[in-house]
Amino acid sequence: MKKIRIVSLLLCFVLLFTAVVNTAAAEISGYAITENTDGDITFENLDDLKTLADGSYSDLTRAAYVGEAPLYITDNITLPDNLCIDALGNEIVISAGITLTSTSSEYSNFIFADRITVNGTLVCDFLVISEEVLVTGAVYNNNVIYLESAEGVSVKVIGAENIYPATEFADIYCYYYVETFEDIKNAVNDANKAPNEAWNYFIYSMADNILISEDITIPHNCLLTADYYDKELSFTIAEGCIFQLNCYMDVYVPLIVEGLFINNGYLDIFYDLGGSLEIKNKGDFVSTGYLTVNSDELTEPQGALIGIDTADFDTVKNETSPVYWEMKHSCGHTIDYYEANFVPATCVDEGYTEYSCINCEDSFKLEYIDATGIHEYRDKYDATCENCGFVREAEIRSVPMYRMYDPNGGEHFYTGSEEERDFLINAGWQYEGVGFNFPVVGLPVHRLYEPSTGEHLYTMDEEEKEKLLNEGWNYEGVAFNSANEDEIPQYRLHNPNASRGAYHFTGSEEERDILINAGWEYQGIGFYSCLR
Repeated sequence: MKKIRIVSLLLCFVLLFTAVVNTAAAEISGYAITENTDGDITFENLDDLKTLADGSYSDLTRAAYVGEAPLYITDNITLPDNLCIDALGNEIVISAGITLTSTSSEYSNFIFADRITVNGTLVCDFLVISEEVLVTGAVYNNNVIYLESAEGVSVKVIGAENIYPATEFADIYCYYYVETFEDIKNAVNDANKAPNEAWNYFIYSMADNILISEDITIPHNCLLTADYYDKELSFTIAEGCIFQLNCYMDVYVPLIVEGLFINNGYLDIFYDLGGSLEIKNKGDFVSTGYLTVNSDELTEPQGALIGIDTADFDTVKNETSPVYWEMKHSCGHTIDYYEANFVPATCVDEGYTEYSCINCEDSFKLEYIDATGIHEYRDKYDATCENCGFVREAEIRSVPMYRMYDPNGGEHFYTGSEEERDFLINAGWQYEGVGFNFPVVGLPVHRLYEPSTGEHLYTMDEEEKEKLLNEGWNYEGVAFNSANEDEIPQYRLHNPNASRGAYHFTGSEEERDILINAGWEYQGIGFYSCLR
């Protein structure tokens, strides 16, 4: 894409060829052709145009069509050098099977019209259209086709695939004057559908600020800028959005990045004219292309690049005027080199996805999600949030553990379930009241069952639990929770002579000592119960 200022050039052409015509001049015999005092002429129909084209009238500059109906080209016509057909305000229709061509070696012929319909063949040097192009035949472009609307809307093009570059330097320039992000998306959509590399799209911002509110990639055949009639404009890339630039972008205004800006193309910051690039909040900037700062005022590029660490860039300073810094990321990576790692949100911190380059240390964050406000604990028995240290009230709440006794087997059994307690009572077990209280939040106490003897055992020891499982015991889950060591110890005792009811837990030192004296083995503290 040729990076040149086309608008000013085009405006010059428009001013040159749309000058007010003075019709007080002599008619050419036999035709409604008049010459004004500036040497320009007007004509009214096809016969007039054929006369102008056959060489009878030489040294022409501009021929303005003043007919009321569209100018229908129904005969083959070859335009001579320096003839410019001006049909602004009207339409040119080239019939099927008809050729309107130019043989100019200087590429100096212009055709101006609001609309043009080509059902035959058009070979043109310069074509300027302001409303609509319809091509069912073929257009061969020797130099430049300008598609620019005076109303600020895009020129409608139907049959773009039938417009062919006839020379290696042929171009098509499409102008878009946008006021909203939706306008930019429409222009980009058109650019993505361009049939060949001759098509170039110039997107000019006309609004005070355009918010880039969703992911978008600006393709290579675009120039995006806010430099238009010295309007004070700006762009803002919203949080969470990816703005990927694969083309040219001239920045004459503040460009504020709160999302992710990926520059794979050419980004020019014109600081002296009001341009700057600022990274704010959670925004990030990745450059795999070229970033240029143009300024006569700055001594360092940071004045135009706010929130960007330029240490990661190769910097070249031009000592001539204007001074500029051209920066390209030293890694030379593209966005495809980034690996994504999701970091979940916590009760106090936002979550996000972090993208890290596999070739260097560059990274950026995107796709933020709000903090959950929900405290997190190492497990359901822990009372302290591992993220913020909050202590939940459940730590001081307790639930009764009911103590049951089987008079037939001699076993003591503990349960926190009223339903299980009542079931055992109906099965002949004796209810001995609340054995102890256990905390809602605490360390797990596992319950295991020996199927051959019917014995139950409660343990906090993970190794013992695994050992018993290997010996054939069944795991019945977490029975209850243990309190802290500064609360009531529950002593564990073992009867070596019993096949069932061999284990007993008690918080009473007196009961403990009685059982020891009766031949039970004291095995230490099994777990802790609550004071209340």
